[in-house]
Parts: sequence; structure tokens; C-alpha cells
Amino acid sequence: MATSPDGTKTPIIESMTSKPTGIMNNSSKANRGTTGSSKGGGESKNKPTKGDLAKKSDVVDRYKEITDNINDTTRALDRANKSADRLWGKAHLDAMAKSNKLTLKEIDLLKQKQKEA
Repeated sequence: MATSPDGTKTPIIESMTSKPTGIMNNSSKANRGTTGSSKGGGESKNKPTKGDLAKKSDVVDRYKEITDNINDTTRALDRANKSADRLWGKAHLDAMAKSNKLTLKEIDLLKQKQKEA
């Protein structure tokens, strides 16, 4: 123990990090965690066929156009809302009307996607 300037005893710090304990320090062969031989990871017996992959890509392509339209409308709506926040008076009302139209368009697109699903 070291003595501080006010006369109290303080412990000496030897290092900022402590040595690992428990499982981190357990490196003996007897304590490896698993015993005996284990099987390696194998391949799946049920590989998808080319037809299955084609069906999945058709599903992705079917929704891609409408999803892109929804994303475009959402970005336009965000821009309209940001611009409406900076405007006052009639300009603010016009921006809010535009925002409302975009919101209705987004709702229609989401309903269309739901019907196709």
C-alpha cells in the first residue's frame, strides 16, 4: 500500500486490466468443452432445384416494381414534409396539400401490394 498526500493508505494499481479467469483461462486438454469426436457440418440433403429458384425470383420481381414505387413515394413524402416545416402561410398550406396527396398515393400503393400478396 502506498501513502497518499493526505496521509491515507491507497492500494497500488499494478495494471489496468485483469488476467482472464474461468473458462477464458482454461486451456488444459481435459477441459476442452467437448469430448469424443464430433461430426462435421454437412450439406443439406434438400437442395433447391432450378425451378424453385426461378419461382422465388418471380415472386421478388412481382413485388419489385410496386415496392420501388412505394419507396419513391415515401421519399417524396419525406421531402414534402421537410419543406412544409420551413414554410409559412399559403405556401405551408400548399405543401401540406401536396403531402396529403402523396400520403393517399402511398396508401393506394400499399393496398395494391396487399391485394397482390
